[in-house]
Amino acid sequence: MKPSDELRKIADDLAESSEIDPMGGSVTDLSSDEYQDLDDDTILIIEGSLEKESAEYKGKKVKLNKPRYLRKGEPGYGKKQYVVYVKKDDGKVKRITFGDANLRAKPSDPKARESFRARHRCHLKTDKTTPGYWACRFPANW
Repeated sequence: MKPSDELRKIADDLAESSEIDPMGGSVTDLSSDEYQDLDDDTILIIEGSLEKESAEYKGKKVKLNKPRYLRKGEPGYGKKQYVVYVKKDDGKVKRITFGDANLRAKPSDPKARESFRARHRCHLKTDKTTPGYWACRFPANW
């Protein structure tokens, strides 16, 4: 079983055991200590599967918390590689671009992944409204 399949199974098991409120989009039965004990990938899958909402950004409907490639003609094309829209605490939608347009990630190489996470100090990136958060979690999002 691939690691991504294992994480999906964990997320499905949590959903079936009603530790997740599918209507409210929050983890209800887990205490804050139990929630913090989950690894980052599991939390990302749980939160990502619950936050399949969309919002409006400058008059356009956009999907939240779903990174995608920048398209030709979009602001930032040629400078950054990916874009994601997130909702800030105050309710406003923020556009975040990340990733060097001239480099390619190597998520299948464990040493490259480990070096990237150490170099960028990924264990400290917890704010969804920053490019570093999304760059550090890039392989888990795709």
